[in-house]
Amino acid sequence: MGDLKAFSPEWMKVFQTAANRDPELSWIAKHMNCRFLWKIGCCSYLFQIEGGKIISIAEPTWNDSWDFNIEGPKEAWDKFIQPVPPPVYHDLLGIVTRIQDCCLNGNRLMAMQYMRSLTRMFTVAREMQGGGGL
Repeated sequence: MGDLKAFSPEWMKVFQTAANRDPELSWIAKHMNCRFLWKIGCCSYLFQIEGGKIISIAEPTWNDSWDFNIEGPKEAWDKFIQPVPPPVYHDLLGIVTRIQDCCLNGNRLMAMQYMRSLTRMFTVAREMQGGGGL
């Protein structure tokens, strides 16, 4: 992705645009409404999703709340967004259930109800990194 550093605030803006333009994600996530935190090492990003679209991605403040969080060390997410990730790192659910220091916390029922949409959203991040035409 050129000079953009993966997971930087600037990268997140490009990711938001790519995810919101993805036709598959638009279809499968059209009823998705939630706020979730994506923690990448020491950086955290709060996603607000309405009608399957990412309305905002921001650094959370003390006053913010969210439905669930997805977290892991930056090294795990770096592997996840590789064009061909190593085993287990190819799938969001694999990462949060099989990789040490990665987890899914909060309203797990909601997260699992939206898992297909989340999986596609995170796949867009991989495609964006791998030059998948986004």
